[in-house]
Amino acid sequence: MQWKEWCFGMTCLLMSAGAGAVTRDDASVPGLPVFRIDASDSVTVLRPLLSGMLDEGAPFAIIGGGSMIGGALPEHVHTWPETGAWVLDPREGLGVHGIAAANDEDRVNAFAVWQRANGDEPTAPGRGDRVAVARNGSRTVALEFVASTPGTICRSFSREMHHALFGDATPSHAERRAFRSEIRRWCQYGIFSHYAAAPRNVVIEPFSDTKDALLTLTTEWAFIRGEDRVERSRVGYAMWVKTVGDGAGFGFTRRSGYEGVVDRDGTIHNLLDLAIHSGWGGLAHHQTISAWPLNSTYPGVANTLVFECDGLDAHLRFDCPVRPRLRRLYPQDSQDQSVTASKSVKFDVVGNVRVAAGGSDGAAPKITFGLDVMHGTTDTAQTALSLVHIFSNADTAFHRSTHWIPDLSALRQWIAARNHRGNLMRATPLASTLNPRYEILWELPLRGNAGRVIPYYTIYEAGWNTCDASNVCADFRTRPNSPLPVKSRVAWFDAVMLRFPTY
Repeated sequence: MQWKEWCFGMTCLLMSAGAGAVTRDDASVPGLPVFRIDASDSVTVLRPLLSGMLDEGAPFAIIGGGSMIGGALPEHVHTWPETGAWVLDPREGLGVHGIAAANDEDRVNAFAVWQRANGDEPTAPGRGDRVAVARNGSRTVALEFVASTPGTICRSFSREMHHALFGDATPSHAERRAFRSEIRRWCQYGIFSHYAAAPRNVVIEPFSDTKDALLTLTTEWAFIRGEDRVERSRVGYAMWVKTVGDGAGFGFTRRSGYEGVVDRDGTIHNLLDLAIHSGWGGLAHHQTISAWPLNSTYPGVANTLVFECDGLDAHLRFDCPVRPRLRRLYPQDSQDQSVTASKSVKFDVVGNVRVAAGGSDGAAPKITFGLDVMHGTTDTAQTALSLVHIFSNADTAFHRSTHWIPDLSALRQWIAARNHRGNLMRATPLASTLNPRYEILWELPLRGNAGRVIPYYTIYEAGWNTCDASNVCADFRTRPNSPLPVKSRVAWFDAVMLRFPTY
């Protein structure tokens, strides 16, 4: 295809015959090209352009409509968050990072933050004089490594496989390109979006709104391929989702000055209850349920009705995956205020690497993996959460809901024992900041899901409670002569689209 390029300063307009225009901006974020695409751009133009950028192995950013990005991205890009802006990092595996921002200025600022944190080139594997390592043939691979986050698994997998194939040698540009192409077929990762003291995305009607509940949270995901070593037709994928980060103010939090308190009348104000819902397929429209997701809210304990793949009409839906299997969910249900959370996961990679080296006729080298990627023993830790009860549902196939709710009777005993009035931050993190330390891992077969695009959602839900001295808490109804306000309930959303390959 013949390309023409016009540059104005550091902004270039890329065009081909009969196609729309794609702008490339090299000035806004030095070192990170930013491509802007819109509905007028041709998929036949965009795909080779973006595929070429991925093959070059350097990060770049995209701004465009979420409805067209799936068609614009090359078919070997299996995952993309629904955010409207992305950073693609093909250096180690394939990172597709969602950037959620209110306007163009915020997007560019977020790109710049990402570039400052991640822009340095990773230490190049291999050193010294190159030797001819990419010879024709097959070799056995047996690796074991530990990953603490979904992003770590892909980067570690890339480094370990690079060392297994090339050792200390430095591959040629063509070999590196072939290696990166195969690596991203096996492991893709990224962040849903990054929340930094972010107010709610939506208000859960008919509850009231609050901008005092905030979310400071980063959630990573990884989409990992595996093949059965005996029966190669049995190919599957793991979807791993985990919140990342520690430190003060990380997680569900609030504006300063709005911590949970108990007043002189014994009324508790600004006490959080929380939930994270994570699963497959489409969501019910919020107006179809009286309070969405009403049935999941504290003090109720029923399942959320949001994930329609677990609904009565699931057999009619086109976006429900075939045979998802839940393999891991943390935190576990709490026992005596002690909860088990995951720290890291061990992965075993066993199989072979097949190499077809490039010939003198100019043929490019080809590298193909046949690997069984197994996730094994999990390193866990016990965490105490004072006056918080944690529980998850276990009777759904396509999603799970985990709840953090206040142990109100125990909180009352704590208050009475100390004759306490004022701030409750010392009593429970639901009066200040709660880090959910959340993780969920699914397995899905390729058979039955091949060629399909399936959404995966994570919903973060927060209730803002007022409870009187008799432990009656406000709800969405206004009681006559009640001093309690209508309860506030808000939520944040993350979504990633997963395109299962056809082979």
